Amino acid sequence: MPEDQAKEQSQEEVVEGSGLRKKLLIIVIVSVVIVGISGYFVYRSFMGESPEPEVLETEGAEEHKDEQAEGELTEEEKQRKEDEKVVVPEVPQSGDVITLAPFQVNLADPYQSRYLQMKIALEFLPDKNLEEEIKQKNAKIRDTIISFASTTTRKELMTSEGKMKLRVSILNNINSFLRKGAIKQLYFTEFIID
Repeated sequence: MPEDQAKEQSQEEVVEGSGLRKKLLIIVIVSVVIVGISGYFVYRSFMGESPEPEVLETEGAEEHKDEQAEGELTEEEKQRKEDEKVVVPEVPQSGDVITLAPFQVNLADPYQSRYLQMKIALEFLPDKNLEEEIKQKNAKIRDTIISFASTTTRKELMTSEGKMKLRVSILNNINSFLRKGAIKQLYFTEFIID
């Protein structure tokens, strides 16, 4: 009998020992994964995005690429692309300028908290009716600017093409709801990305 009890007790210790090892192994694996994920996010936060090399394409290749990508775009992207194609005719006269209050907008960077500080001035042909309409629709104009700016990323806005794309999108959208005239030009008088 004492031998049977001794055998049972040693078997229980082996079972408890192997269970303890499994638990310890699981804890170590989970800890390593958590440390790895944390390290990744810390790295992305402090190091930011690495610049990608710029690829030069010929004019024909760009058109072909646009045609090919057209079928893969979402409805929203197609609409934005259409908005960009509309160009406001250049008016040779100089106009009046209204400077809007400063903007501070969160950018659409997925892994980093970035924001854009900017000041915008709107130029239009001298017209008291249009000037009054712009003042009345100030909230809608500001909302339009914030909406378009908040859908862009730091990487897009670091290029002159990205700034021009934002300028044209905002300008076309604002002109779409003005009834007494049109904004001739939109100027970024301050543009800081942080």
